[in-house]
Amino acid sequence: MQASIQGDVVRVTGKDRDTLQDVIARLKEKDFGINMQYTNYRSN
Repeated sequence: MQASIQGDVVRVTGKDRDTLQDVIARLKEKDFGINMQYTNYRSN
């Protein structure tokens, strides 16, 4: 996994779709006190 900040977006990239889904699941478990949206471009 590699994360990069692009303005107000944090983009996480990786080779494996399952790992990306795991990152999304782990982020959803936490309350960061901000509105977060998730898009998985590898789901197609």
